[in-house]
Amino acid sequence: MAVKNDLKKLRKEQRLKQADLATAIGMCDRSISNIELEKNPASLETALRLAAYFKVHVDDIFHNIYLRCLYCLLSFKLLVNKRTDVFLGESVLIFLQDC
Repeated sequence: MAVKNDLKKLRKEQRLKQADLATAIGMCDRSISNIELEKNPASLETALRLAAYFKVHVDDIFHNIYLRCLYCLLSFKLLVNKRTDVFLGESVLIFLQDC
């Protein structure tokens, strides 16, 4: 399933190169390129890292209602298990504000 996204737009607004963004979130620039070109979808962890980096919600970057539901369910599961500190807790909590 193709996941439409605004990653390139957000990155350009911040005047970031793909390599700089990749380094900031612990990825390679090729992965950022593939996400922007919608060749490969972002993993859940990557989507949360990107949202946290840009200080936006996941659905501000990725536009797929099914994906948003998946993030909500996983985030809820993490909160119920009290494991948010283990898995990007701050990112999950930022995302859940509107979830």
